[in-house]
Amino acid sequence: MTEIRQKLLSILEDIAPRDGETHSIQENTVFSMIGEAFEGRMPLALEQEYLAEFHNLFRTGYLAWGHNLSNASRPFFHITAIGKRAIEIGRRDPSNPIGYMAHLNSIASLPEISTSYLDEALHCFVSAQHKAAAVMLGAASEAIAIDLRDAVVATFGPEDNLPNNLNNWLISKVLNGLKTFFDGKKSEFPRETKEKYEAYWAAFTHQLRTTRNDVGHPTSLNPVSEEAVHASFLIFPEIAQLANHLKKSIES
Repeated sequence: MTEIRQKLLSILEDIAPRDGETHSIQENTVFSMIGEAFEGRMPLALEQEYLAEFHNLFRTGYLAWGHNLSNASRPFFHITAIGKRAIEIGRRDPSNPIGYMAHLNSIASLPEISTSYLDEALHCFVSAQHKAAAVMLGAASEAIAIDLRDAVVATFGPEDNLPNNLNNWLISKVLNGLKTFFDGKKSEFPRETKEKYEAYWAAFTHQLRTTRNDVGHPTSLNPVSEEAVHASFLIFPEIAQLANHLKKSIES
């Protein structure tokens, strides 16, 4: 299904009005372009999968029916602000899980547990289940932190005076312990690692954790917004890359 979504987003990018353009777009244009890609030979089951995913883009707010008040219904439709954002960011946007993972894998590697939670986070996000996406993304980031903690503990011994809270069961304590440790070591980091640490560690410990905690311990009906979860997805590859740099530095 994610491959179908990727193809649909690519088609929408091709037919979307550019700056200053006001022409209308219609659903038959999308269906014709899908058919052309398969030279008119598509199994019925595949056609129905494309239809289901096309209508799912309406359900989750990427598309809406109508062009203007004079043409307010099918076959006309328009790309919403969320849809335009997904197209503008392109293949790196979490609305396109295949493209998002390809981008992430091109700059960083993840622990297997983190990948498992991230896959589910992306599935939740494209289904507009933003609270669930926040929790799964928070778990994916915690798995990165635990993997990083394990690398520190495996590399350094008691004589290095590691922070006591590195082995605490609370992830917040572990993150604080890692920060204490890395703050003491950052003068020894390569320049790129030091710059990434100073730029992205706060996002590691604040944005993702805060978003998840707001959902896990809710005080309102809407503890997290779609925009906040989207922002967390966009920063996650940078956090994963930072973790890779830090792990490489301490192991070397």
